Order: sequence, then structure tokens, then C-alpha cells
Amino acid sequence: MKGFGILCAPDLLVQPVRDDDGRIIRGIVLGDITSQNQAMLVVAASGEFKAHPTTGVGAMEYLRDDNTEDFIAAVCSQLRGDGMTVISVSYSEDLKIDAGYDD
Repeated sequence: MKGFGILCAPDLLVQPVRDDDGRIIRGIVLGDITSQNQAMLVVAASGEFKAHPTTGVGAMEYLRDDNTEDFIAAVCSQLRGDGMTVISVSYSEDLKIDAGYDD
């Protein structure tokens, strides 16, 4: 399941569970990482993921651009490239993404 993994946004979530001897046997919190992946794809610029150098929108590049169409197209392209089905992406005051992984 691509949308399930280690929750690390904004910080890695750790809730250690110890056995009777005090050893940690569980601890890293897992859950739905779809929105986390979306945020990383939007913020990261191409080249930041060394194994996938064309991955990333690079939202900072679009900050001074009044035309949001290219930005929205780049977001949609990256989400689809990651295997998400995109319902809608819009940007006015903030970025709204309606997309997710098919299970």
C-alpha cells in the first residue's frame, strides 16, 4: 500500500513500547502518508531526490509568478508520477489538493 508508511511530517513520530526488560520492541508510528508525500513532492525541487532527479515541483520557483497554471500543471504531473489519482488541484490563497493512491 503506497499511502501507508512512517509518519515523519512535521517530525518523526516515536512512541516507544518497551518489554518487561525495558527494551524497545515498537515505537515508530505508521499511518496514512498521502498528505506527507504530497507536501514533499510540492516543496522539493528537481534534483533533491538523488535516486529520482526529475521528481519534485520546487514550489519556491513559482512564488513570484502570477500565472498559477504552470504551477498547478507541475503539481498534477508530479502527483500522477508518484502513482496518485488526481481529482483536483487549485491555488488561490493556499494550495488545495484532492488526490490519493488507489488501493
